[in-house]
Amino acid sequence: MSLAYSDHGGASTSAIAAATPPGDVRWQLHDLWIAVLLSIMVCRAVWPAFHEQTFGIEVSAAGDVTIRDLPAHLTFARTFWTGGADYSVASHVRATETWAGRPVDRALPFGYSPTMLLLLGPFCLLPIHWGYVAWSLLAAAAVWWLTRRGHSLPVVTPLVLFSPLGLACFVLGQTAFLAAAAMVWLMMRATNIEGQAQESADWRGTLCDATLLWVLTAKPPLAIAAGTALLAGRRWRPVAVGVAMTAVTTLALTPLLGWNWPAQYLRMMSSYNREAADAVFAWSLRPDHMSNLRSLLWYSGLVGDALAARLATLVWLATSAGLVVWGLRSRVPSRAIWPLALLSFLLFCPHVTSTEDLLLVVVIAAMASAGIARLGTPHVLIAALALLVVWLAPEVLLSTSAARTTLLLTAKLGICGTWLYLAEKGFRCRVSGFSSVVK
Repeated sequence: MSLAYSDHGGASTSAIAAATPPGDVRWQLHDLWIAVLLSIMVCRAVWPAFHEQTFGIEVSAAGDVTIRDLPAHLTFARTFWTGGADYSVASHVRATETWAGRPVDRALPFGYSPTMLLLLGPFCLLPIHWGYVAWSLLAAAAVWWLTRRGHSLPVVTPLVLFSPLGLACFVLGQTAFLAAAAMVWLMMRATNIEGQAQESADWRGTLCDATLLWVLTAKPPLAIAAGTALLAGRRWRPVAVGVAMTAVTTLALTPLLGWNWPAQYLRMMSSYNREAADAVFAWSLRPDHMSNLRSLLWYSGLVGDALAARLATLVWLATSAGLVVWGLRSRVPSRAIWPLALLSFLLFCPHVTSTEDLLLVVVIAAMASAGIARLGTPHVLIAALALLVVWLAPEVLLSTSAARTTLLLTAKLGICGTWLYLAEKGFRCRVSGFSSVVK
């Protein structure tokens, strides 16, 4: 069984290379260029690790604190593994003060689930700067895989991944590259096995999918987005196994975290906004850097950040549930539903930082993996809007403002609408952009 993708969007209007793999020489040049770009970005990211007095944190003479994401999370995880950290505010402050070597009045919240403590465990065995280097190399491997033929559009995919947001993701040590690779893998697996009667016998594949879903539970909203797509595609077993794995590993860490950690974590996440968060954390919560519903509501001035976050959460959960129901009732193909689950996350989930817009590469991968013979107008529009979002990183080409948020939110809505148009064309055509056909 193979997947056919029919262009119902009109004649090709772009010089962007087709998803069908070109000649070997062009792909060799493509790989060489990717290797060069990766080397430059990794070097730019890790260079400060060996030249800063205290890598990842800087306290000015006036007492202002600058904190880099991954070093802060590695510090918290290392403190946890040595028996000194939980999800309380006081614990975060103690870990940050020990790291800085002086009293501080702020800390970066460890908003990840206990799964992340396990994932960061091996990196905690290294000095903090070498742990950061190892993480950066892992992210580089994810970028390399995401640019392989079969799930990469030449030119478009590299422009997404090596955008200003891509550089920021490397510098901060964000999870976006690894999350994108996991979601593309899950999407391709779901697409490949769609319609196979023997899916239940594929225990190794199920375990692989469940493990990736478990990895995504480190950032629970991402796991919900992936779980939404899996459930909409009637893939119950990976979800069930992934949930079981999460429950077992979390329970195993509970004695170290303390039995009251769920209350601490829920308190922190339920107040993950500028109004309700403790002052120690509030400085790091930046709706002005986001381009989602929460940011738009906050900028409007009609509601505060706390209510904006709650309203956005309700809309996100409602749309996610709607996608599951739609997929179950209409048997929507996986290639159609995965980008929609991701776009629901990027549009409505309240806890989406700007670097997570890099996950738009999943939509590009969905187009590339469909084997498009040529890019029609809808495909070019999706690619152009995705590039607009990732290249207009906050404080790079545009300063943070209501106009920037509105522009990028509109671009994401445009991607969503265009994808729904392609899906609708697929549902109306016997051989379509989202249909599986036996060859």
